[in-house]
Amino acid sequence: MSYWGVGRLSATYSANVLSTAAASTSVVSAQVYKIRAVSDVATYVSIGEAPVASAIGSAYLPANAPEYFTITPGQKVSFRQSGGTASGTAFVTEIG
Repeated sequence: MSYWGVGRLSATYSANVLSTAAASTSVVSAQVYKIRAVSDVATYVSIGEAPVASAIGSAYLPANAPEYFTITPGQKVSFRQSGGTASGTAFVTEIG
């Protein structure tokens, strides 16, 4: 198991998680290289300049299971529901 260390929690962004289309967060702040992502429904997640999360080529994020990702300042995080009919909300918190 990897040790991530401790970081300061900073800005938090949210995105609606739908089964019909991917939704992205705002751009991550300068000097941020690590984020924590969590969603209340199972999702696919993608990170990039203009990411579009989908079942093909995106990472799976189980519901209510926070995950840490490396990110480049200025990128966004995109989410798309992986199944089911109930929409949800995903949260991305910057780690400084």
